[in-house]
Amino acid sequence: MQEEFYAAAEKILSDLYNLFSKDPKLKSFEILPVVQIENKSPIHVEEHCLALESWCVPHIYCYAYKNLMNHRQIKGKLRDAEKCNTLLMGALLLNPDITTFWNMRKELIRSGKLDPYFDLHFTSVILTFKPKCADLYAFRKWILKYLVQSSRNNENLFENEIQICEAAADRYSNNYHAWTHRIWCLTQSLPNSLQREWAASMKWVQRHVSDYSGFHYRQKLITFLLSYIDSRSYDQEVIKLILFSVDEATEGFLHNFKTYELTAQTIPLTLKIFVYELSLNSDLIWNFVGHEALWCHRRFIFHEIKRLLLDSNCPKYWGRLDTSNPADGTPPEKTPKIGKHSVGSEFSLILSIYEDMFLAKCSDEREPRQMFYANKHKQWLAKFSKFRLPLNEDRDNPVFRGSYK
Repeated sequence: MQEEFYAAAEKILSDLYNLFSKDPKLKSFEILPVVQIENKSPIHVEEHCLALESWCVPHIYCYAYKNLMNHRQIKGKLRDAEKCNTLLMGALLLNPDITTFWNMRKELIRSGKLDPYFDLHFTSVILTFKPKCADLYAFRKWILKYLVQSSRNNENLFENEIQICEAAADRYSNNYHAWTHRIWCLTQSLPNSLQREWAASMKWVQRHVSDYSGFHYRQKLITFLLSYIDSRSYDQEVIKLILFSVDEATEGFLHNFKTYELTAQTIPLTLKIFVYELSLNSDLIWNFVGHEALWCHRRFIFHEIKRLLLDSNCPKYWGRLDTSNPADGTPPEKTPKIGKHSVGSEFSLILSIYEDMFLAKCSDEREPRQMFYANKHKQWLAKFSKFRLPLNEDRDNPVFRGSYK
């Protein structure tokens, strides 16, 4: 009986191999829950979507695994590359969490017996079935490095890879592996991808307000953006849309604080980026009530603003940064100076008023979850960020009462 199943498994594996070879537009893979065996092929293809009936899965996998291990035990190079490729495709399609099998595919690519672009397509199909497979992302990273080193045509390579990562993140929430791989792809395509990813990540976090992995990616993106602005190769044309959006957000942020002398022109670009991010975060918190990921991202924003502002210019609202405390987020770095005394201290005052009013709005007893996160954020500001909300003398000041309504 087992021999009959193994014979059928060999035929199914051969059909799968031919299918991938003949249809470069295959885009997804699923396993259909079919228990009863019928006298027909268990492979289904509809509109370039591949499916395999569940009854044959254990037989295909056992057959492929057994033969691959026999191949592996043979010393020296793999003799029958096509057969090995067929077995590997079947085994990895069903279970991509085996590092040994990915290493065997690397051997085939290095020996010139397997096209790396074919494997980019093959693994993109597997990602629709297993979007959170760490070994799979590691293999794709290896292929991309291999293609770059071989100086082949890779103009759109990383742009396509970023799109694949986004699709995988859509399929599986909090997909740390997909976002980590996307961060690596971003580093390979800087600075040209900054503007595109700025807009794409903003749209993504607006659609997935509970997924902190997406916010973590945006934090990395902001870090890369700040590094580019500080670099000697900084070109405004590369990020002109970002510059326009942060200027517009800063103008809106200061609109309710006209009694102060601070203007968008006097605020440094690095600080305006976080003003934009704070405004976006406030809108999301207000429109999507009770999502912890939004409040965690707000902590990052305040932590980075503090790193920019913390110096002798504004001691009234900021305590000393405790870089030894992991709750502050990132490892200790040299704190940049923001510039003039009036900018740092006046912006800190405006920020404290803004945050105090925002937290008051969120402390609505009709939304207990929102109120819980608002109180936790207020405690974090006081304990870890050492940020002080308006003092009593500020509240009694007519300037304070008329500055934010």
